[in-house]
Amino acid sequence: MPAIPGDTILICLILTKGMAGSPYGQVNEAELQVLYSRVIAPFWDLQLGWRGDLEPRPRRNWAAFGVKGLAPISSKSNVSLFLDDL
Repeated sequence: MPAIPGDTILICLILTKGMAGSPYGQVNEAELQVLYSRVIAPFWDLQLGWRGDLEPRPRRNWAAFGVKGLAPISSKSNVSLFLDDL
C-alpha cells in the first residue's frame, strides 16, 4: 500500500483461512483475523488485532501484532506475532 509521507491511513482488515477435510464440506481448520492497520512509513504498515482459531476445537483466541510492507527490491514482507494466554 503506497503512502505519501505525512498522511495517516487507517484500515480495518478481515482475513479468513480454512481447509476442508472431506468432499462433503466438513471443515478441519478455520482461522479468522480482525486487524487494525496503520501506515508507519512509505510502503510499511503496522497491524494490531485479534486472531481466532475456530476449528479444530477447542477454540483459541490470540492477540495479533505484525508489520507488513515492501522490502528493498520490491519483495513483499509480512511478519506476525500471535500471543495466547496459555
